[in-house]
Amino acid sequence: GLKTTGAKRESELLPPPEAAPVPPLPPTTPPADDRPRTRRVRATTPQDEFLRMLQLSGLDGESMSDERRDTFIDMAENMGLDPGAAEDMVDDYLEAIENGTLQVKPRGGADGEAAPLPVPKPGTARIPAGGARTAAIPAKAVAKAPQTPLVTLNPVEERRTYRDFATSLGTQMRFVPSAVFSLGSAAPDAAGNEGPVTRVTLSRYFLSRFPITNEEYEVFDPTHRSRRGGWADDRHPVIYVSALEAEKFCQWLSVRERKKFRLPTEAEWEYAAKGPDGYTYPWGEATGLGTLANFADANTTFAWRDATVNDGHAETSPVGAYPAGKSRANVEDLAGNVWEWCLDWYGPYAGRDSVNPRGPKSGTQRVYRGGSWKSRFASLKTTCRGYNLPVYASNDVGFRVVCECE
Repeated sequence: GLKTTGAKRESELLPPPEAAPVPPLPPTTPPADDRPRTRRVRATTPQDEFLRMLQLSGLDGESMSDERRDTFIDMAENMGLDPGAAEDMVDDYLEAIENGTLQVKPRGGADGEAAPLPVPKPGTARIPAGGARTAAIPAKAVAKAPQTPLVTLNPVEERRTYRDFATSLGTQMRFVPSAVFSLGSAAPDAAGNEGPVTRVTLSRYFLSRFPITNEEYEVFDPTHRSRRGGWADDRHPVIYVSALEAEKFCQWLSVRERKKFRLPTEAEWEYAAKGPDGYTYPWGEATGLGTLANFADANTTFAWRDATVNDGHAETSPVGAYPAGKSRANVEDLAGNVWEWCLDWYGPYAGRDSVNPRGPKSGTQRVYRGGSWKSRFASLKTTCRGYNLPVYASNDVGFRVVCECE
């Protein structure tokens, strides 16, 4: 495991407590009498209307296929709901059905089969675009190809539209097109928390080329200069920042740049690292080379160091010091140097097809990824997960940022 003063992997931490049970959804209240109603009372909020649609569907955990679920999320987004919030509502609804606190009656289908879901009207179907803005897709595609993912995959066209850019701080942002990939690993040597392997569809996004540096962060918080490592200059990654502080930086940067910045989700981070070919390391499969990443090498004194390798640094290194270790997305320092905070709470993967997943709804530990200058080489794998309290700060934990596509 890693040194006790640094980031911890799963084997060095107690498992997080089980999430608190989700309160059951209230049953639909029947009318006070059986007099005919001349008009239907509509739900007062989009959430109420979406819940009513779920209840009228008559679907349960067995009949709620991935295609039907995707159609529901699509309709929820048309109603103005956040896709992530709609996913949570579907989960709450199915849990209430399963534990018997909500009773629904299947309608319209033969032999008790649930009725088919309505197809959105032409021009109204929506797909998420990085969480920022939605784009219309033809209703024909929804009606005839229900298994088509909610995210349109056209990387060539997306690259024509979205170009790499730099912020006013000088932060270089790399464009990552929409994609489908496998989150996690089923390799024999994979840690238990790297599974189950989950098929994930991601909307396009921008990811910073490097971790946020001291120079960039200290425009936001000049007092941080006193917390730098004694060896570190402006170009070293910022350290001694908690997940909460990293989120505050993202909020500040969003206001400054008039764009939506945030921490990357675990899925966004992993795809930028492993790419469409599912690399074990961001650069591919090569191991044990000091030209690829900053890890526990001969310059360190750790018992687990690799004394046969010299990567040139005993602590953190300036960002961009290992260009040979960049990923297919042209993102650098995803392996080693500093662990990087992610947006997700720590928890098991869904194990089912997911679109733009953001991890559990709540938790006690936040995920970080990538390994650090204190890590064994094996901890630099693209699927390796670490986690700690969101207030945790260390000399081997930093972060990078995502900018959502407009």
